[in-house]
Amino acid sequence: MRGRHASDLTHTAARLMRAALAGRDRRLQVLQRRLAQFELGRRLADIRTRLVSVDGRLNGAARRRHNRATAQLGNCAGRLDTLSPLAVLARGYAVVWNADRTRVLRTSDDVARGDDVRVTLAKGELTCEVRDKTATTEGTDSKS
Repeated sequence: MRGRHASDLTHTAARLMRAALAGRDRRLQVLQRRLAQFELGRRLADIRTRLVSVDGRLNGAARRRHNRATAQLGNCAGRLDTLSPLAVLARGYAVVWNADRTRVLRTSDDVARGDDVRVTLAKGELTCEVRDKTATTEGTDSKS
């Protein structure tokens, strides 16, 4: 009976020792994980990874913003070009001025026969003398 009792006590002691060792082993693993969090090399690697990620996102955002700004600039330049008086002249229109270029002439009533006028074209300018003029009604072409 004593042998059995000694065997039970030995078995119980061994089980308690294994449980205590397992508990201490778990505690050691927890402490090692916490210590690994404070390891400088690992922390620097984590920071480096985050920096690379943020840098990529920042570069992408800057590229998208640059492309958007370039497109807006192109759009504005195109709209400005269509409104430019030079673009109107390039389509074949002309601007007629009085002789000293102080006033734009809009109707044939603004000049008399023999007056000098200046005509601005897309490329160059003409000095002309009015030989004849025709008054027109609205909506028809005038001949000067």
